Amino acid sequence: MATGRLRLKRGVFGQMQVNRHQLSQSGRVSYPTVVKYAEAEEVDNFSGPVLYTMLSLGLGMSDAEIADMRLGDLFEVEGVSE
Repeated sequence: MATGRLRLKRGVFGQMQVNRHQLSQSGRVSYPTVVKYAEAEEVDNFSGPVLYTMLSLGLGMSDAEIADMRLGDLFEVEGVSE
């Protein structure tokens, strides 16, 4: 098994187009979850719907822009694969 992990890059969600409370309400994501992702603190399990909400509603990205993102645009890689 490979060792290592992916971590959200700090600052990825720093330029959100809506405030966190609005994003929580419109995206139907709990406010603590929005804060956790926005501050990139100890996010070990990633939710596809939450990431999509953060990117589409939070950053105003289109589906095409999201599809064109590189993994490295969102995540830092920690550790080494064996």
